[in-house]
Amino acid sequence: MKKFIITVDTEGDNLWSPGDIITTKNAKFVERFQRICEKYCFIPTYLVNYEMAMDQEFVEYIKSKSNEKKCEVGMHLHAWNNPPIVTLQNGNGKGRAYLIEFSIDIMKQKIQYITELLQKKFDCKIHSHRAGRWAINKDYMKLLKEEGYLVDCSVTPFTNWKRSYGHDEKFGGVDFRKFPCDAYEMSFDDIRKTGETGFFEVPMTIAKCIPFQKGKTISENIKGVVKCLKGNNNRWLRPDGTNLQSMLEIIDNKYKGNTDYIEFMIHSSELMPAGSPTFDTEEKIEKLYEDLEILFSKICLNFEGIGLTDYAKRLMKG
Repeated sequence: MKKFIITVDTEGDNLWSPGDIITTKNAKFVERFQRICEKYCFIPTYLVNYEMAMDQEFVEYIKSKSNEKKCEVGMHLHAWNNPPIVTLQNGNGKGRAYLIEFSIDIMKQKIQYITELLQKKFDCKIHSHRAGRWAINKDYMKLLKEEGYLVDCSVTPFTNWKRSYGHDEKFGGVDFRKFPCDAYEMSFDDIRKTGETGFFEVPMTIAKCIPFQKGKTISENIKGVVKCLKGNNNRWLRPDGTNLQSMLEIIDNKYKGNTDYIEFMIHSSELMPAGSPTFDTEEKIEKLYEDLEILFSKICLNFEGIGLTDYAKRLMKG
């Protein structure tokens, strides 16, 4: 049976808004999401960052679920507030810093810090990871492997983040348009290619954008072509309150295709009213859960839930 991987970027409240104060009120809203996952026998992977690891109520709840094998704890690193705190000299701080803007030594220290913190807090080994703001390079992946990680899920196929700037306004994100769409054992010489490293990449499930669509005006289709060329108008297996039909189509296509998994993502802050720009009201949260019921009930017919690390171990066995 094909596998269904749920990934949750587990982080502070509404980090899309400017400001230095980070709260973790969304921790109280994770339980409802966990319940719906358990209802369909799915195993969410909570990719936890620094501030959420410091929320004791959240830690105790997820630790208990992890001990019951009903979820997985992985790592999510936001370089700008993950200790040790280091000020970058280049740039004007216009955007949130990418980890790959720092020296390799600082990258290593930050990875070691959050890894040790998570393992201590949740009393389990941490083997899975997603980069903050989706930004990776070969040095980052090598460091993860050195710290005992088995799998990353930062690759977003067909997507170009070059216009999403870091601390340095000249430092854009990663262009993933030439990366694989399906899971692969990653080469550390060229992370777009396969290798024999024992380290796996499980890309997000994303459908390439369709530039021309029936029912749209010529002007709208021209805009669609431009967005497709830039690599920023793709369809994700990620709810936004309006894309249920699109996600259902993705599931159908993936079930009929050659891939053996689909990967869903959401932010923990998107589970709380006003925790994100997308789901800013209670009504939108209720609509989210209505969509999740429809989505999950369809997925469970042909896909089996699995944690990210367990999926990587399956790949390891061949």
